[in-house]
Amino acid sequence: MTCRAREKKSHGKERKTEHAEREREREAEGTEREKEREAEGTEREKEREAEGKEKRKEKQKALKEKRKEKQKAMKEKRKEKQTH
Repeated sequence: MTCRAREKKSHGKERKTEHAEREREREAEGTEREKEREAEGTEREKEREAEGKEKRKEKQKALKEKRKEKQKAMKEKRKEKQTH
């Protein structure tokens, strides 16, 4: 092999390794971005779940109070019927 041929061969190898390194860097950046997006998504989901739980609790409290009021009204009606 001539000196020129060896140079071409080594230059080709260098270019291949450089290309491979750049490709790995791109993949690493892509995975980092994906992880960040997933983390943001999970945070949003947790917030939504927490909001949903709070709303459900509020609804349950409101229903409980309505039931209590109805029960009180029924008791009062019974007492009125007994006194008549």
